Amino acid sequence: MAVRINANRGDIAEGIMGAALTAKFIKREMGQTINNLPQVNATDVDNVLSKFFRSGGSYKKNVRDVPRPIDIPFSELVPGATEVETVVNVVRELKFTDKVVFKLTLPQAAMDFLSVQKNRGDVRDIYQRAIQYANNDPTFIRESNRLATNAKKDSILIDADGVSNQTGTKVDIGLFANGRKIGKQISLKTDSGRQFDQVVGFGIEKFDKLFADNLGISVDGKVKGSVNEFIRKFNVTDAFSFRAQTSKDVTGSVWATKLKKAATIYYKGAEKSMKTQINSLGFRRKLAATVRYGATRGDDDIQLVKLAGSQGYSERTFGPEFETAMENADLSIVSNFTDNPTIKINSQGKLLVQFRARVDADKRANGYVIKLRQVLEAGSGFFYL
Repeated sequence: MAVRINANRGDIAEGIMGAALTAKFIKREMGQTINNLPQVNATDVDNVLSKFFRSGGSYKKNVRDVPRPIDIPFSELVPGATEVETVVNVVRELKFTDKVVFKLTLPQAAMDFLSVQKNRGDVRDIYQRAIQYANNDPTFIRESNRLATNAKKDSILIDADGVSNQTGTKVDIGLFANGRKIGKQISLKTDSGRQFDQVVGFGIEKFDKLFADNLGISVDGKVKGSVNEFIRKFNVTDAFSFRAQTSKDVTGSVWATKLKKAATIYYKGAEKSMKTQINSLGFRRKLAATVRYGATRGDDDIQLVKLAGSQGYSERTFGPEFETAMENADLSIVSNFTDNPTIKINSQGKLLVQFRARVDADKRANGYVIKLRQVLEAGSGFFYL
């Protein structure tokens, strides 16, 4: 079980992953190939983070290109010979130096946590998984090797920004060489992080935004009438004006129960309609489009990386293959309406995605207030579709 810490683990993971990728760019050896790269370890990651915080929130390092092996037939040296000699051109590559820059911008609690080295011992599970990604992701190791051996002066940027423009982009870690993107940009999730999109607000219009507008699910007018009739029985303004001193007092309040009940009426109607369309090509394409936009905000250069599972990490890209997989998947619906109403779409017994109306407590200066979110969350099956 993960150690409880005083910062968000998802924010912490962005910093650790960024440092692991930085370490991979700067750790080089003579004669390395894509099949024989020096491996990043926890000490390397710690060194990057420590230097970043010692330098007042700045990390820059110049690192030389390393010679790559070149196969030279012996026949060029000894007439008639058939063997091949592998050599390295030491002089050429060592003339070139790459500049590696690591930028890290996280919520203050995460920055404070990572700045203290002893704290990092409590998140070694995140270290392990980030290191596995840095050492094993095929695209990343190909690019790190190319930049280390290309006999060019490169400018490399690892930009882990978990604060700026969070509503406009899903990129948590951007990778750039000479001002151009390196492979897919990373949207990062941890073991507990499943949400990748949400609709905030309460009422028919907000419920329709998720189901009707995005998925093309038409909820019966009688169901909507029942929702509105139930809402009229209590004062919605009073519900959202309610203040409490603790978050539990808000989520456990009678107002929270009423909001959940109203959402449940709508969600049961949405579930009924969704079950009739689950096998239609149109619904599956809209489901794929909704998920893709929620995960990428329309940016084709994003991949979703989740640091979890026995392999250390899982990846999901959203090209044409994603829509094809959704069209051909064996999908089923299982719902739960006992608390926060939830509609689950499974694939071969594993949770693919779920739609959930969740009552949360939003902290304000004068206490906690109610906030209702409709969240779109990924399950383990999402990465194996």
